[in-house]
Amino acid sequence: MSTQINNAELKSIIKARYSLKDLADIQQLLRAHRSLEFIATGQGLFPAAAIADSANTGYKYVWVRDNIFVAYAHYLMGDRTVALKTLLGLMNYFKKFEYRFRDIINQPELKE
Repeated sequence: MSTQINNAELKSIIKARYSLKDLADIQQLLRAHRSLEFIATGQGLFPAAAIADSANTGYKYVWVRDNIFVAYAHYLMGDRTVALKTLLGLMNYFKKFEYRFRDIINQPELKE
């Protein structure tokens, strides 16, 4: 089984084994394309994708699972301020809408 890669720039750097130089080249490519930059909302949460036309995709919205992963990545990289702000943003969201969750737990038909 093989993986199909349509992006020529990416295809040229994918290998079975990588040297330290290969990894540095990949990191440089990712930085050049700003692939590792995350732009948070004012609440410290991260939308699913930073794309200009996201009205019909749903990618402008915050996804809980993804924000947990982004917070954890920042934590592992030593940026605990961003990690904490993200977790506080999620906590504030759930606190603000706790009543909705409780209402649905108490009256499951409300989910419809």
